[in-house]
Amino acid sequence: MNWSVSKGLFKSTLHGTTPAMGLSIYHKGRSYFIVDDSRKTVFTVTAQSDYQYIIEGDGGKSGKAELLLAGKAPVFLPPRAAWFNVELGNSRYKLKQCENRDFIVCSEDEEIGLLTNMLQIKPRFSLPDNVGAVLAALLYTLALIMLHEDDAEVL
Repeated sequence: MNWSVSKGLFKSTLHGTTPAMGLSIYHKGRSYFIVDDSRKTVFTVTAQSDYQYIIEGDGGKSGKAELLLAGKAPVFLPPRAAWFNVELGNSRYKLKQCENRDFIVCSEDEEIGLLTNMLQIKPRFSLPDNVGAVLAALLYTLALIMLHEDDAEVL
């Protein structure tokens, strides 16, 4: 299924090719919240440490994600986030950030999707039809975390 995301100032909204439950992604402090149309939080992604994240979901679904950095970086920039290893229940996913800031989604070491245009106003991605809107929103949220991991802070 093909997805797009509308980015706003304080939230991002997930859109599918067919009418689906509306999901929004909010960021506050060290946490990201995936919220449905009824304003119920379906997933929370919280930074436990610099590169470890806890995923807590509605209905007892939970997991963790570990961010892995690329090798060396330019002198005044932090290293780029290269991989996110995600464990969600019995499922394992990997997100790989490419040099051009596109993301490859893998399940059990098999490529299943692609996120593109992450630096644009309307990022797009494709995932298999059996991946629901909630998991798609979670994978987008993790890609967003990776995208901004190497932002240089200006003081």
